[in-house]
Amino acid sequence: MSKLRLQKKTLEHDLFDKPIRALTINSKNKGDSNERECCKWLYKWTGKRFIRTPSSGGRRLENNSSFCGDVVCEDEKFNFRYAVETKHLANLKISHGDSSSYNSIYKIWQQAQGDAVRALKAPLVMVRVNGQAKGVYMICTTDERFVSIMFMQDVPMLRTYSFINGETIYAYSSVEVLQVPYAYLY
Repeated sequence: MSKLRLQKKTLEHDLFDKPIRALTINSKNKGDSNERECCKWLYKWTGKRFIRTPSSGGRRLENNSSFCGDVVCEDEKFNFRYAVETKHLANLKISHGDSSSYNSIYKIWQQAQGDAVRALKAPLVMVRVNGQAKGVYMICTTDERFVSIMFMQDVPMLRTYSFINGETIYAYSSVEVLQVPYAYLY
C-alpha cells in the first residue's frame, strides 16, 4: 500500500512557481529496506550473516520451522535464540494497558509470538520509527535471559509495556544492546 509525502521544494519551484507534488511511498520497499538494515544490525551483534525470509516471513517453508519471522540466520548451525519480527513505522502509537488493535506494539508482538512458537524460539521485535537513523531500533522481548544479561551489563531499559493479558514486554535501544556481545546470552 502506498502512502503520500510531499516532494522537496527546489529552486525550480521558487523561480517558476512549479507546484509541489505529492509523492508516493512504497510500503513494501520501505519494509524490505528495513529488513535489510535489520540483517546488518544482527550481523554486527552476532558476527553471523542474516537474510530476509522468503515472502518477508509470510511463507512458511515445509519442515523448516527455523524460517519463521522476518529475518533468519544464514548459518543453520548457529543457535540464534530468537524469531525476529521487524517493522519500520511512521509513528508509534502507545496506550499502556490496552491490547486493542490500536496498540502498534501489541499487534506486532502478537505476530512475533506466533512465529516464535512455530520456531520454538523467543520472540524479538525490532521497531524503527521514521526519523530514526538507520540501524537504530527499539528492541522488545520477554526473554528473561536477555533481560537479566542486559541488567547485569548495566544496559538501560527504555521502557516496559504491560498488556491486559498480564504480559510484560521489555524494550531496549539497539545502540545499547550492541555493546553487549550476543555470545553473552549463552
